[in-house]
Amino acid sequence: MIDLKKNLIYFFIDLKGSRQVFSNQGEANELLNLLAQQLNQHYTDDLITPFDVRQGDAIIGGVEDARLMVDIYQSCISFGFSEEFLSFSSHYQINPESIKYYFGVGVGDITTPDSVLKNIEAVNGTAISRAKEAADLAKEASHSKEDYAFKLQSFQFYAKTDSTEATSTILNPMFYLIFEKLIANNRQNELFNLKERFPKAKNYELAEIMGYEFDQDDVDDRRRISSQISNLTTKSQYDLYKKSSDDLKLFLHHHYNLGGY
Repeated sequence: MIDLKKNLIYFFIDLKGSRQVFSNQGEANELLNLLAQQLNQHYTDDLITPFDVRQGDAIIGGVEDARLMVDIYQSCISFGFSEEFLSFSSHYQINPESIKYYFGVGVGDITTPDSVLKNIEAVNGTAISRAKEAADLAKEASHSKEDYAFKLQSFQFYAKTDSTEATSTILNPMFYLIFEKLIANNRQNELFNLKERFPKAKNYELAEIMGYEFDQDDVDDRRRISSQISNLTTKSQYDLYKKSSDDLKLFLHHHYNLGGY
């Protein structure tokens, strides 16, 4: 009898136009391994299947907690601002803005025995096939004027669930509205991700990471730059972004983790 594991979340993260961006496949694999390593380190205790390279220029990984759909997407966005990514881009003389991804999410079952769940080459099920299909749909969406085409984010999102289940029709517009339309520019994008990564950081500490120039030893200058970051946070509607992403995670938790369908 097959041990069917339902409502698992798998990710298929595919590089866009890798042959045009990178001089060889080795560079593309190095970047994917770098992203996989960061995700695996951050979500060590949550991953059913750790992220690993599969099918050439994509990484696949899987989780059980549906809320991580949001967290892992946010972590991928943060990767674009990380020192590791910027160092990689500089080393190979690649424009960081030219590196794009198709971020496919599949919700479904996995039929693989527990003993080989951590082997990405052995894992199978509708969760993975839908994640791959979602990445293909993300590719189509990125070229469409009628679908949810992400321009600001380097990760084009698309989710695929059971064809009889309406959640994917909710997920795709929600991710688009939260991560693409509530963020006006790359500066706000960086600020939002820093606030997610360092929730206890002071405003002047965030300003330092973002490259603002000010005198850290001057109390008045720290206050000035802190006020500037505070104003940027308010004008950027960060509170609305935070509430929307938290509410989306709450919806996913109740719908999938608590057996909503």
